[in-house]
Amino acid sequence: MFKGLSSLLIGLLSLLAVAVGYSQKAFIKVVDLKSNEPVAFAHVCFEGLKSGSPKYALTTMEGVASNDVIEISKIAVSYVGFATYTDTIKPGQTLEIKLRPKVLNMDEVVVTAQYTPERADKSIYKVEVINARQIEQKAATNMADLLKDQSTMRVTQDGVLGTSLRIQGLSGENVKFLQDGVPLIGRMNGNFDLNQINLFNVDHVEVIEGPMSVIYGSNALAGVINIVTKENKSSLINATASGYTESVGVYNFDGSVSINHHKHGFSIDGGRNFFGGYSQEDTSRVQTFKPRRQYFFDGYYAYTANSWKIKFTGDYFNELLIDKGPYVDIYNETAHDNHLTTIRYSGRADASVKLAKNHFISLLGSWSGYTRIRETVFNNLATQTENVVPQSWAQDTTTINNFIARGTFAKSNPDKKFNYQAGIDIRLKAGPEKKLTVEARK
Repeated sequence: MFKGLSSLLIGLLSLLAVAVGYSQKAFIKVVDLKSNEPVAFAHVCFEGLKSGSPKYALTTMEGVASNDVIEISKIAVSYVGFATYTDTIKPGQTLEIKLRPKVLNMDEVVVTAQYTPERADKSIYKVEVINARQIEQKAATNMADLLKDQSTMRVTQDGVLGTSLRIQGLSGENVKFLQDGVPLIGRMNGNFDLNQINLFNVDHVEVIEGPMSVIYGSNALAGVINIVTKENKSSLINATASGYTESVGVYNFDGSVSINHHKHGFSIDGGRNFFGGYSQEDTSRVQTFKPRRQYFFDGYYAYTANSWKIKFTGDYFNELLIDKGPYVDIYNETAHDNHLTTIRYSGRADASVKLAKNHFISLLGSWSGYTRIRETVFNNLATQTENVVPQSWAQDTTTINNFIARGTFAKSNPDKKFNYQAGIDIRLKAGPEKKLTVEARK
């Protein structure tokens, strides 16, 4: 009897010792530093400091691997897409290792019609984002190239008036174009010339189809297109240059330099586009698609602190479009030509402050200018001279100035069901009331 109880007691103690030993078994756990998710099938190498003998292991689906070393050892943990982690580990030591991703797959963030920048899948509107990679893959140099293959959009080209846009059957005068939230000015016949909207410094384009008039006014009945420009937020210094050419007479080049040092950011960009004109059939002088030359520059300075940011931005655009006319006197080789010059320029200041409990204040002030000059010249091709036609009908200049002041106070917490925004928007515009028109030769 006593012998049987002794055997049972010894068995129970052995099971208890095994259970305690198992519960105290040392292990390492490997997780993603960014998401804190387990990293499965990571490679683990233990190498004894004295013996130098290596031992290898793979983490489980839970990111766990046993620590079976019997001496102080070096440990190296590696996985594709993560920086290799190295350290020392002791026998019986349990360790959590956080691998730093080499490439961060950032969530796509949108800003159009949001309280604050928000993930695209949590947006209160259906926002289509055309990112920088898509722009590069399409080799798009302007907005016309980018939008011409969108299923719900129709792009119409005109030699002088430029390229216009229709969304779901509604004309371009019902589409609001923004650049970093500031409306673009200078429509022709109610439409923007998409060839004048360059993409050389664009991070992504956000498109909202459907009525947005409550937020952006009556000319946003068909939708809103917001162009979000690039900002260097990581590299100490970044410099790029690119060129593009086509056999039909297209020669484009641009370049940029940006610096990000501590809390300060600075960038300057510029370029030149040239198109020599094109007609499928030789019509002597008049061309279906008119020659044009564009210059564009922009830059910014930004200062970022822990809970607030201020940014100053300026840009300039200059286009010369030459509308060649037919011969007035073919024997003396004389003709009337139209020189159409478009100039856009703007300056803006942004300030944003993050307050406690997910509250935000943002302020914006912007001034934009637009000038359209039509100049008719008498061109003597024999003597290679041009003279401005003095009559009033032959010359025209239109100037528009636009001032915007905006301030908002918002609460935005993606984990809460109730968020709100309140603000004020002041817009002052000086310019002609009538639509700008230009006679087109075809």
